[in-house]
Amino acid sequence: MTNPEKPLRFISSKSATVLSLTLCLPFLFIYVTAVYELESFIPLRHLLTSDGFQPTLLGRLVMLGMLVCLPVAFLINLLPMVTQASSEQVLPFKLTSAHTLIGMSILILVLITMRHGVLYELRPFVNPLGSASSLGQLLFFLGLLALPMAFLLNRLPWLAQAGSRGGLTFQPTSINLIIGAAILLAILMIASAFMLETTACSIGVPNCD
Repeated sequence: MTNPEKPLRFISSKSATVLSLTLCLPFLFIYVTAVYELESFIPLRHLLTSDGFQPTLLGRLVMLGMLVCLPVAFLINLLPMVTQASSEQVLPFKLTSAHTLIGMSILILVLITMRHGVLYELRPFVNPLGSASSLGQLLFFLGLLALPMAFLLNRLPWLAQAGSRGGLTFQPTSINLIIGAAILLAILMIASAFMLETTACSIGVPNCD
């Protein structure tokens, strides 16, 4: 009998988790410090902007690099799912409340952290709803959660099994999936803000700038 063909050795889930998260950290740092106007960003502002608002050439390069890092990080996150590294084993899946709680907490944290840009572009569209504008905003953000949640649910077999004693065993695969879903949500937040602004410009909504 011939030995079955071994799967190609791609990046491991643990390495993918570390690399994808590392690529996102500079974006997260600059985004949070800029949006929330933290003091630690002020020395960098003189290098990245000419007057505190208009980006310099270096600032444009940094912004472009950050935007590219997110899809690259997501692709790296996907690599171990294409084919499993030969050193890894997939455990039988059993969804636990802890997996759900941790995954949803991280996704909601991304929503809260990146909400400012989306809300700025979204409000002119929902303000005509009057008292229901808050409901419109909530439904829009919940809609953004649909694709990351589908991403997690579609890859259920990669999540870890609960320990035999009732405890939780997190494998690199499960952590990698949660990080991947968070990166996907961040990409959706940026894309939705851009599309809302483009739509506003095309139909003459006042927030087009």
